[in-house]
Amino acid sequence: MALCSAKTDTAINHHSPREGASTHLKTMDFHNQSLNLFESFERFQDQLEADNLLKLQYLEPSARYYVEASLNGKREWTEWAYDEHELDLLKQDAKDCGFACKVEEVQ
Repeated sequence: MALCSAKTDTAINHHSPREGASTHLKTMDFHNQSLNLFESFERFQDQLEADNLLKLQYLEPSARYYVEASLNGKREWTEWAYDEHELDLLKQDAKDCGFACKVEEVQ
């Protein structure tokens, strides 16, 4: 008595050889694309390093501003401004809302 019948063999091997090969090629295509992408990333990183673009530039310390907005003596919000433009925007926001604005310059 045979332990496997032809019917059982076909049930177990439900993929034809052609389908298996197609799946293998798709897997290899993905693998090759992944390697190509990684190698491209490495070349990009090397170019950034060669051009000194990965290093942080030294910035001169500058003044920053601590802005406090209050209404009837009650503090409503506080915020930091790191340049004159941000400071002007915050002061305008406080004014538009009817808040008193106090600015402290911090070195």
